[in-house]
Amino acid sequence: MLFLASCILSYWAMRRRGIERMHQIEQVADTLFLIAMVLMVVICVLITYDISFHKSPPWPQNRFNLTGMQIRLQA
Repeated sequence: MLFLASCILSYWAMRRRGIERMHQIEQVADTLFLIAMVLMVVICVLITYDISFHKSPPWPQNRFNLTGMQIRLQA
């Protein structure tokens, strides 16, 4: 949503006629874009951490519960 807001503000700034107002809108759009980029990096780090350090799935690896039946896999 932040990237979309940044895009819309950038487009709006290009369409404005007043130079002063255009620069203000561009500055807001740039700030939103940078915040969105930082948040995306933080989320990627969290996902990478979760994948790297929590390798075991939340269910047992050798059985599945399908419609109330327990099925054991032959390994």
